[in-house]
Amino acid sequence: MAPHDPKSVAGKDLPVAERTQLLVIGAGPAGLAAAIEAAERGLSVVLVDENPVSITTMGDEVPLHFGQAMSAQARNRNAMMEAFIASEPLIEAAFEAGVDLRLGTACWGLYSNGPSLGWLPGTVAGLNDDERCWMLAAQQVIVATGRRDMGLAFPGWEKPGVLGATAALALAGRYGALEPRRIVMLGSSTEALVTALALRDAGVVVAAIVEQADEIIGSPELAGRLKAGGTQLLTRHVVREATGRDHVEAALVSTVDTKGRAFGPERSLACDGIVLAVGAEKLSHPDRTRSLGIFDAGWDVATVEALAQAFSTLAMGMPEKPSGRSAAWPRIMCWPSSAPWLVFANHAASISEAAQFASASAASTACRVRSLTVRVRSMPKVVMPTPAM
Repeated sequence: MAPHDPKSVAGKDLPVAERTQLLVIGAGPAGLAAAIEAAERGLSVVLVDENPVSITTMGDEVPLHFGQAMSAQARNRNAMMEAFIASEPLIEAAFEAGVDLRLGTACWGLYSNGPSLGWLPGTVAGLNDDERCWMLAAQQVIVATGRRDMGLAFPGWEKPGVLGATAALALAGRYGALEPRRIVMLGSSTEALVTALALRDAGVVVAAIVEQADEIIGSPELAGRLKAGGTQLLTRHVVREATGRDHVEAALVSTVDTKGRAFGPERSLACDGIVLAVGAEKLSHPDRTRSLGIFDAGWDVATVEALAQAFSTLAMGMPEKPSGRSAAWPRIMCWPSSAPWLVFANHAASISEAAQFASASAASTACRVRSLTVRVRSMPKVVMPTPAM
């Protein structure tokens, strides 16, 4: 007789504590819109979001680049929870729609059967909160986890007070827990300028916008508003170093030549925070969801009408195109694969359409979608694995 392997999964059932028709990961505007839409269509919906995370988790730079820039307010978990709920009106609408909303609950894993895995009872998510860790089975999953700011390395970038723009906006605008009160921002895209104005409205002094390009990249009107408020617009400049003993106390900047090389004397800009707004990366990506069998396999461009025909062929159904939109909007890219179907969108309307896809799929037993993957050219992502049959 072969020796018993206690770690083997052979003959064992996965302990699934809960089941739902639709699991939505991420309680931002997109995820909330999807959850509300699906709940109003009669689906059982569980919506999870790890926020507000504890100050310890923030200190580990999860889920955003907080840069140790949290004030003492972040230690009060109850106050953080109240602030999170108050900052998003759609949360109340989700409760009223019957969404099972669980804040402070993280999804640490999402698994589905594939080429090398076949023993799971369908799509399963691993969840945990402050008290327990458990598995939840879902017929469909929507991932709307948003993004994380890209880092930028320079001497002193690891000091407390160097943080991402998304984190700074969340701490200042959502929680009222941003410690730095005078910041220098790196990057001048329209989004960066909007963030700078929002931070200024929250009582933060924006000392300077530092941009390596020859001119401000974003909206001239927004840049003008910042300049009128006393913000320096330093084009053809870079941050050479973040100085300070225990935290950021100043940013040393200098000009750059046409090849991007720093030269000339350095200037010291007094600040207690440096906000990075040089770019962002998606928190969820097909390359990171290989356990679901999702991968890029080439691109073809099609319109909503073409997809409607495709879904009709698959007996999936397709919602009518919202009124007021052109026939070619949104542009859809689709490619054949052996993966479950995938939809990305960046605002409530598109995410709601994705929720309608989920509703149609959960109600259909005519087919398993294994031949079409769909992507709307935007973000955040909406991932809908094939329902278990």
